[in-house]
Amino acid sequence: MPPRRTAPKRGLLLRWLDRLPIRWRIATITATLVGGILLVFAVAIGGFVADRVQNDFRTQTAARFDTLQQRLRIRGVDSLGRIALEPRLGSINSEPGTVMTAWARNGQDWTLLQSTDPRVDLGRPGDPDDEIGDYRVESRRFELPLRDASGRPISEATGQLQTGLGPSTFSFQDSRLRFTSTVEVRIGRSYAAVERTTHRIWTALALGVLGGTLLALVGGLALGTRAMRPVRRMTGTARHIARTRNLGAKMPTSKVHDEIAELGGTLQDMLDELAAAQARVDGTLQRQREFVADASHELRTPLTAVQANLELLALSTEGDDREAAESALRSARRMRRLVADLLLLARMDAARDATREPVDLDRAILEAVDELEPQMGEHEVELDLEPVTIDGARDELVRMVANLVGNALRHTPAGTEIRVRLRPAGRHTEFVVEDDGPGIPADLRARVFERFVRRGGEAAGSTGIGLAIVRAAAQRHGGDVRVEPTDPATGRGARFVVTLAPPLPRADAPDGAGPEDAAAATAPAGAAAGRPPLRVGGRIRRRLRGDGDDRPADG
Repeated sequence: MPPRRTAPKRGLLLRWLDRLPIRWRIATITATLVGGILLVFAVAIGGFVADRVQNDFRTQTAARFDTLQQRLRIRGVDSLGRIALEPRLGSINSEPGTVMTAWARNGQDWTLLQSTDPRVDLGRPGDPDDEIGDYRVESRRFELPLRDASGRPISEATGQLQTGLGPSTFSFQDSRLRFTSTVEVRIGRSYAAVERTTHRIWTALALGVLGGTLLALVGGLALGTRAMRPVRRMTGTARHIARTRNLGAKMPTSKVHDEIAELGGTLQDMLDELAAAQARVDGTLQRQREFVADASHELRTPLTAVQANLELLALSTEGDDREAAESALRSARRMRRLVADLLLLARMDAARDATREPVDLDRAILEAVDELEPQMGEHEVELDLEPVTIDGARDELVRMVANLVGNALRHTPAGTEIRVRLRPAGRHTEFVVEDDGPGIPADLRARVFERFVRRGGEAAGSTGIGLAIVRAAAQRHGGDVRVEPTDPATGRGARFVVTLAPPLPRADAPDGAGPEDAAAATAPAGAAAGRPPLRVGGRIRRRLRGDGDDRPADG
């Protein structure tokens, strides 16, 4: 089997570019290309200009040699053969940083005639042209005519000839004769000026490349930002749709038919299809909710009749027939509760407005606890209720409380303490039901408010929609519900925390008082005196803390 080929790893630069936003990617690539082009041009132009500067340096030196050759002359000083150079080099050289020396051949040796700066040694004739210190040295030899003391060219020569009769002296004169002397002029020019000029050239070019690259980066960023502006508008529209779930929102359009316009059109087509599909689904769900609500409503009457007949049958029969009738009665009651829960949940799903009125939530809680008295057994319920009035549907609130307390009674062992608390908490109302039972498994807490989720399956004895009703009721009253363990360290116990709409001022609260003032005004005298919260055992004692009314429960 041939070895599998692995895709080549992308370079570090490409991986880095992939992590950049698109506008920065465009700007970076643009700046890199422009910077590379500018760098190539800068190197070419800089080299050309530097060569021109050096050539100008050499050309100026050569021109100075030509000037010297035209102006310099050798003049005899005395009869001893001493000569002098005219005019002086200092009068010809006025450029700072330039040193000149003039040498005359004297037989096999050279005699220094003049130097513009004796402190600088430019070498002797015959030395190679080179850099001496900060000076670039160049030399040239030329023949200069000899002149006498009066400045006229020397045309007479005197000499000796060795003959057989001995040495003889001769002299001759001819106006066409010209006697010359070999002179070497060495010019040393400071190269610092050339280097400074070259440095300034390279610095200017480097700054130009850097500035051009930065301008390309800014321009590329501006271009990328402008090019991505339609994408940002589409992103804002998508976020608005995600936040509001409004599939009817329209994607922004572009006047130019390009790739971004095509993307926007494709997204708009997708939104239209999703909106159509959502409309179909919503219509189907709405029909299902209406069917469940209507069916549940229609089933209540026959189920009530069946339950009444089974109760009469259980009272009028004995033995096995009575047991069968009671078993059927229990099933009918369970079915009636299921139908009632489905009807309530369907109405909530359909967003049917229930009759809303100010509800004393503390009294509604006592009413719900009173209904659950037959199920308490050996459980102990502790009530700590502050007077709170909210705007809501009384039946839904009572059912919410009954479901939470009934859930605690059903899923905790006998003797477990259940605590119910109600209090205003700033901008909302907090209602808590907690117990010290085994608690809810961590993997079930996230799904416990979903429909038909039951711990223990069919044997749990519940319909699986009680907590779904709790959440629906809490949301219809401007709040929500969450579950957490009573003891976070061990995970035991279950605490259901319901947040509801902020409390309304009580009827007996002072004018202009807020929820906290209303609660303080209606608090019972027992609470002010530090009396412990009302504790209810197997026999419910109802106590309305607003007026201190104690009434024994039925039965």
